[in-house]
Amino acid sequence: MTPQEEALFFYAALCISVLLTRIPRIGMFFRVINTLVHESGHAFMAIATNGSVLKVELFSDLSGMAKTASGSWFSRFMVSLSGYMFSSVMAWVLFFLANAGLYEIVLWVLLGFGLVNLLFFVRNSYGIFWLLSFVTGVGIVLYFNNAMANTVFVVCALMLLLGDSFISTLELFFIAIKKPANAGDARNLKDLTHLPTFFWALVFLCFAGYVLWDIAHRFFPPISLIFK
Repeated sequence: MTPQEEALFFYAALCISVLLTRIPRIGMFFRVINTLVHESGHAFMAIATNGSVLKVELFSDLSGMAKTASGSWFSRFMVSLSGYMFSSVMAWVLFFLANAGLYEIVLWVLLGFGLVNLLFFVRNSYGIFWLLSFVTGVGIVLYFNNAMANTVFVVCALMLLLGDSFISTLELFFIAIKKPANAGDARNLKDLTHLPTFFWALVFLCFAGYVLWDIAHRFFPPISLIFK
């Protein structure tokens, strides 16, 4: 694929991902990918810090819940810290792989997220339905292994992940100011550290904002390539 074709497919996929989010109900379905990665971050960190994962739930309103058991303050702190940051970090890593042309590896990583959660973590009905749909979709793209389909599917998925990984932190920041008791991970970190809820929400927002800027700066192809 020439640089011009790659840029064309990239920005076409960007437009498709934006349009998908605007479709009533269906848009919400596609955006659950960020919830999947976010809750996986909590689950993986719990396991990494000698805790355990009791269950993960994914919901149609883009919310989710990872119920973990952690035996130490450090483990609870890291689990609470990991969700938003893990989404941003995974967006960066997957864009790095896609920028190197490793679209098939990105697909396998996405499939891995889906299968691990389906087999070991997620137990609510909507979460299972969504994961079955997601795993099936990724599996079909992998099976046919068409370069154009791989590019469009991966870029759409990564745009959804990147956009929502930032938007979710922005929403959390406003919640932390208006209703700090409902600020989820930021409230948990406040209870653990006694630092204000909005401070932790601001940390998440700044981190996600920096990752968004860095990805756009490093990995988005120059739009001028389309017109060469």
